[in-house]
Amino acid sequence: MKFESSFGPIHYERYGDLSQPLIVMFHVLGGDKYFFKKQINALSERYSVLTWDIPWHGDSFLPDEKLNFKTIEMCFNELLDHLNIDTAVLSGVSLGGYLVQYILAHNPERFLGIHIDGAHPLHIGFSWFVRFSVKSVLFASRYMPKKFLSYMAATLLSTDAASKKMIKGHFNTFAKEHILKLFEGVVTEVFQGIERPVKKPTLITHGDHDFRFIKKRCLAFSETASNISHVIVHGGGHLHVKTYPNAFSESLLRFMERFNR
Repeated sequence: MKFESSFGPIHYERYGDLSQPLIVMFHVLGGDKYFFKKQINALSERYSVLTWDIPWHGDSFLPDEKLNFKTIEMCFNELLDHLNIDTAVLSGVSLGGYLVQYILAHNPERFLGIHIDGAHPLHIGFSWFVRFSVKSVLFASRYMPKKFLSYMAATLLSTDAASKKMIKGHFNTFAKEHILKLFEGVVTEVFQGIERPVKKPTLITHGDHDFRFIKKRCLAFSETASNISHVIVHGGGHLHVKTYPNAFSESLLRFMERFNR
């Protein structure tokens, strides 16, 4: 399906009974609206599900500037208004996990809660050394061949062979300039973060083989409020949504039960 936002075309898909509570899925960097195909059947049996190509991805429009969360937030709100959707639960993986935090922080009255998978709490900042190191790699990436950038994305975003192959395949379809827009935009937004932690009910999930800084920060955040649920998928890596699809669905379905009361 296609919607013409004020920025450009947005492509999306809807599943399940539209009268049921809505879950909106946010894919990873370099992904698309079909990223959650292994979860759709389980989720749509009980809920309405919306997947979409986040701007800069898939069939949606590809802006000339580097990726930024504000444009994505504005496009998303336009899409919900177009579909006459008043509220939803947002679920995001990796890049998507950062986006759902940003969107909730700027629209706290619109959404019921969020599911963060494979992403650390966005209100927790980074040291100057981490910022300097990452930005140095970004600068060097401008002089790297596209093939190596695709390999780097696959290595950073996945810990299993199947997910690496998937990510590399997506990034191989992008021009080098577009890959740099994605990398630079995400780093800028994640370093900027949000001012304070989100207050709505939150589900945090990640694999026990995910990146150490994600696991450590998610654990610390989960202990700060009673409305935060923390689930660790044993054996899972950064994209356990692909390798352990049922664990992802089951955790999200249990989280959704609180909104049926």
